[in-house]
Amino acid sequence: MSLREILKLDKPGHRVLMMGNYAIARGAIEAGVEVATGYPGTPSTEALEALASVSDELGFYVELSVNEKVAVEVAGGAALAGYKAMSTMKHVGLNVASDIVQTLNLSGIDDGALVLYVADDPGAWVSQNEQDTRVFANFLHLPCLTPHRPGHAKELTIKAFEISKKYSLPVILRTTHRVSHASGVVELGEIPTRTMRPGVFKKNLEKYYLGDVYVQKLHEELHEKLLKLEKEFGDPSLHIVKKSGEIGIIGDGVAFTYAAEAVEILGAESEVSLLGLSAVNPLPTELLLDFLRDMRQVLVVEEVEPYLETQLKAIIGDAGLNVKVLGRKTGHIPWSSELDLELVTKALAKILGKEERMKKVMAVNMDVVEKAKKLTPPRYLSFCPGCPHLATFYELKRAMLFEHVDLRKAPIPLDIGCYGLAPFSAVKIGDISFCMGSGIGVAQGLEIAMEQQIPVVGVIGDSTFYHAGMPALLNAAWNNHPIIMLVADNRTTAMTGHQPHPGVPRRIDGKETIWIKPEDIARATGYEFVEVIDPYDVNKSVETFRKAIRYVRDRRKPAVIVARRECALIAPTKPPYKVDPDKCTGCKVCLTMFGCQALQWDPSTRKVLIRPELCVGCGVCAQICPFKAIVPGGE
Repeated sequence: MSLREILKLDKPGHRVLMMGNYAIARGAIEAGVEVATGYPGTPSTEALEALASVSDELGFYVELSVNEKVAVEVAGGAALAGYKAMSTMKHVGLNVASDIVQTLNLSGIDDGALVLYVADDPGAWVSQNEQDTRVFANFLHLPCLTPHRPGHAKELTIKAFEISKKYSLPVILRTTHRVSHASGVVELGEIPTRTMRPGVFKKNLEKYYLGDVYVQKLHEELHEKLLKLEKEFGDPSLHIVKKSGEIGIIGDGVAFTYAAEAVEILGAESEVSLLGLSAVNPLPTELLLDFLRDMRQVLVVEEVEPYLETQLKAIIGDAGLNVKVLGRKTGHIPWSSELDLELVTKALAKILGKEERMKKVMAVNMDVVEKAKKLTPPRYLSFCPGCPHLATFYELKRAMLFEHVDLRKAPIPLDIGCYGLAPFSAVKIGDISFCMGSGIGVAQGLEIAMEQQIPVVGVIGDSTFYHAGMPALLNAAWNNHPIIMLVADNRTTAMTGHQPHPGVPRRIDGKETIWIKPEDIARATGYEFVEVIDPYDVNKSVETFRKAIRYVRDRRKPAVIVARRECALIAPTKPPYKVDPDKCTGCKVCLTMFGCQALQWDPSTRKVLIRPELCVGCGVCAQICPFKAIVPGGE
């Protein structure tokens, strides 16, 4: 059965295997979602894609917005008119959306519902930080639910919609990638019938006009809602409570799943009590106190900040209990990166004095791990074979060398996207990578500080350009920062799985729309030097970069170059190239200066060869080879 069939399957009680993100999408469907918006960001992306795949058939609206702030504004507007709405994003996306979220929490949403699905990334596997959304939820004064596993995620998604509607508040559903991307058994519920009735907005200036005239009253009402929510979140059926010994473990999300498994591994079921929290803001104080009164010490397992640990100490102190709290602050749990079963089991074994049992278990596990390592080939960061970004950076570097730019001093800020792999490639170019939109903004500050000595190139991707780069583009024009802005346009949001964006004439639901080009936006905002290059045309691209460098140097004005070529993973492949062994001298220029993954060194012949199963036929390496040894005709 396909994913689309499962998402549409109206068979209550039927059990299926689903990934966490798909379970959340199914939960939204069962809750009666009417509008879903979002911006792609691993590990949350698949939830919005799943909803888009069935939106027409089930009768609700799905939109991939230009950034998270707009996504929440669209979903929030629908909720204000009485619709059940959801907006999806990753943890750093909540930073972008926080301005509107920090007002919707005060205004409330009247008769609608608004769920913010935010996926965190402990370990920063695909992110620039390990930001903890639970801390943000506390700052935003918003209810926050944290599922332990995929089936639980589906149920909590439904609960989030119910709470949002009941309390007229946005609700955060917070996961981590080990829940979002894990697979588990999900029990299906009923799919409600949708009519997509016309929404009704009830005018109420005192509720929806956020300013000093009304905001104090709204702030007071928000705290009253949170007090009521604290009592509701104290319902034991919402959490997992297993009381036995005087040593307790409290956790939420996948960290609690590790804890429960650790207890089983150590055979400590009769010694350790478990409390798995599903709601972490506001914390259910009475439930916690009831659990803590019988404990001598409690181990807190959580990702990534000591959020629960800090709150528990305050609750224990206020209640005058004598319970020792162990966790990240005490060094029992590492205060960075993600948790895993081994870390949690080690921490619990130390507390219980069961290190010897732990060593025996670990010896068996490590033997399996070592065998797996030997069977797994090494992997390293790299561009895909035929990636147009690799060619673009090669051409930029070559142009800078031709124009006598000191590459040791010339700063090249990068944005967030596939092009962020440039410093780790053979081209070895790129120095800074902060956040969405910063590639252009930071470049402007560097240009000011560099005192016009060295040209600064700011790099941004096409999807990122629409998300957060346009304000910086305007700023460079208005304040006349003479930098080169390079838009690496591969016609898709490649890093998160090839979602469309305004530079693609297609929406997430497959419907056709207009094509909004970065070069048209640049010209409309007053840029005089705007060029579009094809990265697969090496010589022409190098010459365009050289012209831009000279223009910025001589005219002291900003320039824009759009490097456009479709991502190699979705573009039609061409016949592969091959190496003529009679012409190849083994100079390794193609490997050391360019480094496409389809090019490999043959130690037996001391010449380069091309792996035909990897080559996409772009022909860039043929243009680079100084001896014309790379030619079409591979099999």
